[in-house]
Amino acid sequence: MNKNVSCLLYIFILLFTGCEYQVGDNFIDVEKPAGEIEMSVELTADNDGQKIVISEESTTIKYNLNTSGHKLVVCIFNMGEKQWIEKAASGVFVINKGEVPVGNYTLKCDIYVSSGSGSIADQTGMENYLGTYSWPVEVITYEEPAYSLTYKTNADGYLELSWEKPLLNESIFDYYRVIGSSLDVKITDRDQLSYICKSHIGQSTDYQVSVYFKNGRTPWLLGYANLPMQYPEITYDSSDPDSLQINIIRPYKSVMNIEYDRKLLVSEYAADFIRVPYAAFGASNPEMVVEVVPWDKADRVFGANIQKYESVQASSGILIAPEQNWARYGYNVQEDIMYVSSYGEITNWLWPDIIRYKEYKGPDGNNVNNYALSMYNSRMAAAHNQTIDVLESKEMQHVRTIKLGNPYSFVGAMTFTKDDKLVCLVSSLNQTVLVYRMSDGALENSFEFSEYLNAYNASFSSDGRYLCCENGDRSGFTMVILENNRPVSMKKMDLSYSGLCMNPLNPEQLIVSTNGKIQVYNCRDLSLVHSLDYPGMLVSNVDPKTGFLLLRGSGNVKVIDMKTNTVLYTKEVSSFSECKLYGNVLLSNTGYALHIEKYLKK
Repeated sequence: MNKNVSCLLYIFILLFTGCEYQVGDNFIDVEKPAGEIEMSVELTADNDGQKIVISEESTTIKYNLNTSGHKLVVCIFNMGEKQWIEKAASGVFVINKGEVPVGNYTLKCDIYVSSGSGSIADQTGMENYLGTYSWPVEVITYEEPAYSLTYKTNADGYLELSWEKPLLNESIFDYYRVIGSSLDVKITDRDQLSYICKSHIGQSTDYQVSVYFKNGRTPWLLGYANLPMQYPEITYDSSDPDSLQINIIRPYKSVMNIEYDRKLLVSEYAADFIRVPYAAFGASNPEMVVEVVPWDKADRVFGANIQKYESVQASSGILIAPEQNWARYGYNVQEDIMYVSSYGEITNWLWPDIIRYKEYKGPDGNNVNNYALSMYNSRMAAAHNQTIDVLESKEMQHVRTIKLGNPYSFVGAMTFTKDDKLVCLVSSLNQTVLVYRMSDGALENSFEFSEYLNAYNASFSSDGRYLCCENGDRSGFTMVILENNRPVSMKKMDLSYSGLCMNPLNPEQLIVSTNGKIQVYNCRDLSLVHSLDYPGMLVSNVDPKTGFLLLRGSGNVKVIDMKTNTVLYTKEVSSFSECKLYGNVLLSNTGYALHIEKYLKK
């Protein structure tokens, strides 16, 4: 693409001399005329103010000679190996760039005029004045620049584009043109080599700058730049127990409209952070929409806005299962370690500081259905559909994988016994209990129940001596009593209830919520031990470390000290969240963990 520049250069250089001019081979040495005359050359050529610039394939240079009335004999221009001989006082000569290599040159001009003395030599054209002039010349090849625009965020926070000053004279310069998305600006100051774009707030934009000429020559493209999309960066600070701080870093000076949980929270907001109240504990993450617009309304042209949609971790606590896919939990009271999985990967966390420690993924990568954690050592078992991974200590060292094989399709409840056996209830045509020795992983014992038991809603006591299987409609349950890992009796209770759990610190106790009361039953004979009044609350679990009972109501949970029948803590929770309490850390099935010890009533 040819880039043309045209300007007017006036150079007045006076050189006064008497001289001889050789015409053909007939040269006569005569006396030099006395005195001096004034001569000058006026050139019209493309230049940058310091030198002539040859950028066209064919460049025409106009000249006009002032000889003070003396007759022009000849005018000779020389540049490199090229020569142009002119015999008119004004005219043009053409420089073809293809004949002159790219580089720096000197254009010389020798002007011969008659002396005007009237002498015979003058009359025969052999007595002349000589004027010599010269100009620096640069021959350039113009190519479209590749991403030659530079850009930065200036001290005021705006986008600033910059470009280099083109090689041309101010006399033919018309304007710079800056084009971008919804932007078309003319700059008439030749020395202004930057533009501050206040409408740019991070949107993906192609910018280009061209220079236009007064003589209609094809504009020069000075450079272009592609700016990729830059969304605002959003981070969270949950150190405050009462509200969540949302930090929003914008790449350029701008303001925001923030919509939170489908409600407009603020508009024209300029600060870098905002506080919002926590959602109920365990709530699924509400959506936040951050719309970024230019600071000044005058700059809010079409397309000058960015919207970022963010799923906000608005529940109090720490998200330890980011997938929020009905997290499975297992707590080892001996090491104060929490195991969590929402898919096939298991992570463990140091309690109660909730610090991520290790990850483990089984060889088959299947989802974890449930856990068994020993009350007596650091052993842990993770059940998949037809396999059980046995791990050791918080380092999650793989001990072995137990493969159930057909016809078993699902591993239900599991527990470790005091004599280091793993007892499992598995689903098949008839529900079966399998007993494995942990010393070598061998199957030590198995037995089938003659009647159907619900393996999907079953739980062992912490010592493995009782197995409680719930009816699917919560109309009652069956308690299986085991001795030496074999069933010795079964007891049924018809009772409409809302929740139940075993007491890990007292394996003889079954805790049931029914008819507005919390009933504690003896597992061996299902006799009522004692009763607590908590209308509208249902049993979640007993903390295996503290023995505190967690109850869940409509939109809240309560932590109860069963020894004193005291409510130690109440917390608003999501209506869809199921919660557990382990080591004074409250957990939701959506993956949140909140250490509540400092909030417990003393």
